[in-house]
Amino acid sequence: MTEMATTARTRPSRNVIWAGAAALVLVIAVALGWRSNLVPEPVMEMLSYVTSSFLLDGALTAIEIAALAMLGGIVLGLLLALMRLSGLKLLRDSGFDERLRFAVRGAVVLPLHAVGDSNQNMRAI
Repeated sequence: MTEMATTARTRPSRNVIWAGAAALVLVIAVALGWRSNLVPEPVMEMLSYVTSSFLLDGALTAIEIAALAMLGGIVLGLLLALMRLSGLKLLRDSGFDERLRFAVRGAVVLPLHAVGDSNQNMRAI
């Protein structure tokens, strides 16, 4: 039999919670322009960069790419799982799922080989 290990969860102290809440309220207040004269100028400048449309557009694009990648992975994984569990011999024993898994696993390593080759070329110079 295997025993499940129990771990004690530690809660953050009240001071940490209050500091996080105060920081969140400050960021929201500054973003809305409420009492911005009480916030130091360097902090206001930093927050103006954070809320720039260029950075927000980039963050939205990153979220869209991540969502599409997740959706594609779910669909592809579901298709591969259904192929392996299929009762049809043509789908189950075609080997397509194994070749696709091999290609996907190999695609992760390709950039590492490119970096390794460039490092070797730099050492030769």
